[in-house]
Amino acid sequence: MDPTDDKVNFRGKPPRESSRPIRLGGSVLGPPRHICAFFNSRDDEYRVLLPFIKDGLECGEKAVHTVDPQRRDEHFQRLASAGIDVAAARDSGQLE
Repeated sequence: MDPTDDKVNFRGKPPRESSRPIRLGGSVLGPPRHICAFFNSRDDEYRVLLPFIKDGLECGEKAVHTVDPQRRDEHFQRLASAGIDVAAARDSGQLE
């Protein structure tokens, strides 16, 4: 399987709609699962997104985060503060 194929998830399985509920910001997301959010502060942003990010990583999903290079270390620290093993996720290719 081509690792650059964007139609496979981290575990190499074809994409499918998960039957488990996906929660974000206190709500359950229904299909399609696209979101757009605006936040009043970085603390507010991470308060809402960290549980969502952590849950996805724990379920084996791949995460690609686009972050200002000047905030990269802060971003990784915030992920780590939520109990995410950033080094392991990056080393495995699960987190980019």
